[in-house]
Amino acid sequence: MFTCLTGSRTSEVLGMRWAEIDFDAKLWSCPAERIKTGEEHRVPLTDEMLKIIELLQAMQSEYVFEGQKRNQPLSNEL
Repeated sequence: MFTCLTGSRTSEVLGMRWAEIDFDAKLWSCPAERIKTGEEHRVPLTDEMLKIIELLQAMQSEYVFEGQKRNQPLSNEL
């Protein structure tokens, strides 16, 4: 759902780190090295988007969407 709401690529969302999110400004800044165009991508975060990710903070991971391995991102590979 979060990926759909942001309009971002799955790989960009799955690699998202908490350090990239500014909760006060309601902004996600995805660094250039993870973007296909090579330019930083800034995504405004709506209340609905924030509601999805705020619950995940309890996992205390570096990644917002942590995978099965601790402190590793969720994978989109089958």
